Order: sequence, then C-alpha cells, then structure tokens
Amino acid sequence: MGCPDAAAGAGDFTLTSSGKVNLGSHISAKQGNIQVTSSDANAADSIKLTDADVSNEWLTSKHDWSDANPEVLLVRYVRAKTGGGLSESSLSEAAAKVRPGQKGRGSKGSADIGQRKYLGYIVRVYYGDDLQAVQAEPSRLLQQFPALKNPSAR
Repeated sequence: MGCPDAAAGAGDFTLTSSGKVNLGSHISAKQGNIQVTSSDANAADSIKLTDADVSNEWLTSKHDWSDANPEVLLVRYVRAKTGGGLSESSLSEAAAKVRPGQKGRGSKGSADIGQRKYLGYIVRVYYGDDLQAVQAEPSRLLQQFPALKNPSAR
C-alpha cells in the first residue's frame, strides 16, 4: 500500500485484498464491508480523523472474493491547499469570539486550520458484523481509533 504525500496534501493508495473461501461456502458481497479511515496530525502532533476529501473506487470489476484473485480498491486523499492564509469565514468566526477586556485563551480549532497533514490510515474488513481483518499505518492508530462493536451502526 502506498501513502498520500503529506507535503503535497494529496495522493492515492491502493488496498489489495484476496481471500480464499472455505470449500462449499458462499460469500455474499452485500454482507461485506470495507471501512477505510484516514487520520491527520497537526503542528502540535494531535491526531484526528481526517477532514480532507477521501473517496474510493474499485479498480477490479468483480469484487466478490469468489476466487483467490486479488480485489483492488483505490483510495484517494485530497486536502485543499490553504495558501498559508485563513479563509474569510475563519476570520469572521474568530472575530465573533473576541470579547473586549477579556484575555483570550485561543481556540483549538483555529490552531488546526491549514496545519493538518496526512498521518495514516486504518482499513477494517467486516463480514456481517464480524471483524475479519485490520491493517493500520502507523499501527498506533488502532489504539487511538478502536474498532466499533457494531460497524453497521456507523
């Protein structure tokens, strides 16, 4: 799996999965669920689920795991460049929070604007509500964002 370029703010990575069905078993593609989440880090090394545009697309026309051939999912991560400045709406929001005569403590949200960079991903494969496989890069994301007990509740 490749990774998006954190400096460029964009990139693709592919998820290639293959599996072997037990003899006499049938996999219902409708029961399969692949969850891909991306995470970002800001200048203070705070890790958050991404707010970038993330999309995915199957590159293989058949993705039912009926044979041992790999199934390929392309995941695209795109973060808009901010050009170093704050947007007009961000400035308006910050101005609305100013209270004359009071010392400001700063806003966590405003420190985050334009400073997030791609950190990594988590891929979880479910069949029904049962977790079948998981992969994360970096692996510490699994502790920060544990699997849901009921993935269909998402």
